[in-house]
Amino acid sequence: MRKKVLIVDCSLYSRMILRDLLSCNGYSVCEASSGAQALEQYRKLLPDLLMVDANPKDMDGAQIIENVRREHPNVVAVICASAGQRGVVSQAFSAGASAFCAKPYREKSIKDALRNLNRQPVYC
Repeated sequence: MRKKVLIVDCSLYSRMILRDLLSCNGYSVCEASSGAQALEQYRKLLPDLLMVDANPKDMDGAQIIENVRREHPNVVAVICASAGQRGVVSQAFSAGASAFCAKPYREKSIKDALRNLNRQPVYC
């Protein structure tokens, strides 16, 4: 059975790139464009993996991970951010992120992060 991933990013373009990369690597992909939508989708779909942009519209990535973790303590979350967002990435790890992926997305980085999720933390 294909693993489900919930991508959270307010940028349609970023979601599209990540969706294509993950779909080509055997994942079933769901999407959310805001923190509130992400929380609703997570409860409804219970995905195997949560990939969160550092700064969606209504709450930052760390807040999303923290809110999901309250109800689902075993969530596997990846924080996705550009190089200049170290503060948010640090907060996301404090909130329970399992890995970090740099933006812009590259196929090799995504594959490496997914392959190594059990080894924490993962930087790509």
